[in-house]
Amino acid sequence: MVDEGEYCCDILTQLTAVKSAVEQISAAVASSHIKHCIVDHGQGKGHAKAEAMSKDELLDELDEVLGRLMR
Repeated sequence: MVDEGEYCCDILTQLTAVKSAVEQISAAVASSHIKHCIVDHGQGKGHAKAEAMSKDELLDELDEVLGRLMR
């Protein structure tokens, strides 16, 4: 849009839409992680990396990741 000479406010509107979409995807991935890697931990349903961690390690990692997402 910049290369095409679009109006700055239109570009900012599109950037806001992209940011919102990325935030929604991030929330969906975090929800999936909680369901499959934390709640189902130890049942062989989660990712191999999560299965190798203790539940406390997973919760600490989740706390860190959610903190980054909230910034």
